[in-house]
Amino acid sequence: MKNSIHKKILLFTIAMVFFTVAMCGFSITIYLRPFLNDIFSKDTQSAVLTCAHQINYYLDEVITYTKDISFQPLIQEMLNTDSSEISYEYFKLIFDVEEYLDQYIILHDNIIQDIFLVYPDGKTIETTPKYENVLSSSVYENLLKEETKNGFTVPHNISTNRDMEQVKVIAYVSSINSTTTLNKYLGKIVVLIKYNEFVQPLESFQENHQIKLYNESGQLLYPENLSGQKKAVDDTFYAYETSLSDKSWKIVGLTSSEHIKEGVSGIFRIMFFIMLVCTGLSIFISYLVTKNLTRPLNTLVGAMKRVSQGHRNVRVSVRCSDEIQEAAQVFNRMLHDINCYTSQLLDRDKKEYEMTMQMLIYQINPHFIYNTLNCVICLARKKSCDSIISLTRLFIVLLQSTLRTKPNTMTTIEEEMHYTDTYVSVLRYSYENIDPILWKVDPTLYQSSIPRLILYPIVENSIFHGILTEEKKAHVYVTIEKSDKTLIIEIRDDGHGIHPKSLADLNQGLKNGRGQEGHIGLVNVSNRLRLLYKERANLEIKSEKGKGTCVIIKISHD
Repeated sequence: MKNSIHKKILLFTIAMVFFTVAMCGFSITIYLRPFLNDIFSKDTQSAVLTCAHQINYYLDEVITYTKDISFQPLIQEMLNTDSSEISYEYFKLIFDVEEYLDQYIILHDNIIQDIFLVYPDGKTIETTPKYENVLSSSVYENLLKEETKNGFTVPHNISTNRDMEQVKVIAYVSSINSTTTLNKYLGKIVVLIKYNEFVQPLESFQENHQIKLYNESGQLLYPENLSGQKKAVDDTFYAYETSLSDKSWKIVGLTSSEHIKEGVSGIFRIMFFIMLVCTGLSIFISYLVTKNLTRPLNTLVGAMKRVSQGHRNVRVSVRCSDEIQEAAQVFNRMLHDINCYTSQLLDRDKKEYEMTMQMLIYQINPHFIYNTLNCVICLARKKSCDSIISLTRLFIVLLQSTLRTKPNTMTTIEEEMHYTDTYVSVLRYSYENIDPILWKVDPTLYQSSIPRLILYPIVENSIFHGILTEEKKAHVYVTIEKSDKTLIIEIRDDGHGIHPKSLADLNQGLKNGRGQEGHIGLVNVSNRLRLLYKERANLEIKSEKGKGTCVIIKISHD
């Protein structure tokens, strides 16, 4: 058996270890791969966020300064001036505007190439025409056509001087409205942004990585060689995307999938090696643990076999500080409880047998008394002794009631009352200070069942120990009532009572099932109630010296 248990636990442990390793590998592959991808593309994410912050700063700066320029009084005056007017004041105003705009350009020459104004008819405001031909390009068409539309163009080349030197720029076109007249459109302002300086933060990127910039239309603005292409997904790269504030521009960082796979594979190889080592250690440790587990288990099984063969004094001693030790302790306690319970059953059966035999003897003896009393009646009739005849008939009634039934049968409360009254009537022929019993019984309980002959021994005890010892007349009161499902019987007398020490000894004797001299009837009733009702019945005695005694019986009917 030892080897069988050992092998079963070891094989189960090995199977669970391999299953756990397989599930861990599967979980790592399916669940942890996205996290590992994120880890190996962390530098890409960091670079994208840095670039996004810088590009966003440039765009916010351009938009903010463009709005500031639009509200300047000089710019408002210029755009409110008729473009067909040719005068010194007109050209002087243009010169002042260009000088004012040059100040902004100087302050931001790291990013702004040039700034100029455009009338609603498309005519540029400049002393030396440079950008009229540029505005005819399709790049500006939509932005100039709609009065309320603002936005950025795609990268394009413009000429900055007479040598026709080409410079790559991105233009920001914004509408200018009158500050004095509501919804009056005055023209456009165009800010040319240096493309190379604008995308310079995107240039410093690591090997195996790419970064792409898209405008709100999804057109690629960077890299330059792909400029104008629509946004596309490339399965050979892992992409991280972020938006630029509220401008709907996006920066996408791409990390080579091969670069990520190499890093993830390296981690997988290390983890696989660690899992193999852990598997070997787990199997070895499982072997040692199962071997130690089976030893105390065999000890416990051997003890169980000895108990099954009838050895009740077996004790198991296991020192392993785990559930097996607890099981051994429980086994020892269980065996002790079984022995105690067996002893209690034997004692109870013995007491029940003795009580039954005693009751049977009490049934047999009255046969001789019954026959003898019949002879006494015959003699009394001859001598005309009516009192003897009445007493003898009452006594015969008591004997007949005793002979009619078996010792453990039940009777009704009404019949038990009649029997007890008859018994008291017999005693009254001999003792003058005995009055009839004072009954207080709910009529609805007359037909309720109670054990036969449980009232008269207590009434007898009250008469002989509580009343006859008194010179004055005393009474016996019997109250029977029902509370919920509990029948309560109270037998009380107003005799001289019981001394506290004697009362304590009497109650203790009732608990132990052993009577004292002169109180055999009380113990007999208590034992019969315990046999019939177990814990559902209780007999209690209360007494106060000089004031009387009260016996309370409670029977619970579940």
